[in-house]
Amino acid sequence: MTTLNLRNSEVGDHGAYQMFVSLQFNLFSKLTKVTLSENHVGNKAVAAIAAVLKCNRIMKYLDLKVNSIGDEGAICLAEALEVNSTLENLDLSGNWIADKGANRIATALTRNYSLVTFFLSKNRITEEGILNVIRALKRNQGLEEINIRDNFFMERTVVHTLNATLKVNASLTKVDFTQFTTTSNETRELLSINTNYMPWRRMAKAWPKTHFLLPNKDNEIECLLIIFALYSIPKEIKIAIIRTIILTKLTNKIAQFK
Repeated sequence: MTTLNLRNSEVGDHGAYQMFVSLQFNLFSKLTKVTLSENHVGNKAVAAIAAVLKCNRIMKYLDLKVNSIGDEGAICLAEALEVNSTLENLDLSGNWIADKGANRIATALTRNYSLVTFFLSKNRITEEGILNVIRALKRNQGLEEINIRDNFFMERTVVHTLNATLKVNASLTKVDFTQFTTTSNETRELLSINTNYMPWRRMAKAWPKTHFLLPNKDNEIECLLIIFALYSIPKEIKIAIIRTIILTKLTNKIAQFK
């Protein structure tokens, strides 16, 4: 089974907690898509979910909208996002997250490069938290769509910061922050530039990433070669780095057979 849809199934916080605690010890789980929306899931269950995400390398989609997740749960998820490299879609809309949780999520977004879509609408975040999330996207070059509408901020206070972010962000193509259908001309123009970027240009603008944040740790050498090509790394340094990686992999393999 790769998909689990328990939307509006009265799972509750304790039920979701038990389910994800069991997943922590299930090394053979193939779940890639989990929907737990509208289930009164709270901070206790989210702590267990975050623990799974810290070691899970399979799950790509997690829907937790319309639950009872507060700042404590948001902080747990933020910590997981800093080390998870596979989750691509996360929906936290319709929860109780406020500035404390949003600020921690903002920090996580500067260190996460796997998320592609992130929904944070209909929470309790004020201008402070929203602006920190937007500023964080200057250092995130993986997210393509974010939804922050229906929180506690004025549109005009966000536009300037958003436009400044879009001038250095090469990945965002859709930002939903207003209940109105129109956005500023500058915002639309900046988003259209990202939409029309050739893939190689977006990749070039998105680098450098730290080695720890490379998206697929099974392709370390291939990813490093891309960095070398982009930044003209001296040959002796290239050889030393690749040799270290190969020796580490061989050492780990040998240790497995001892």
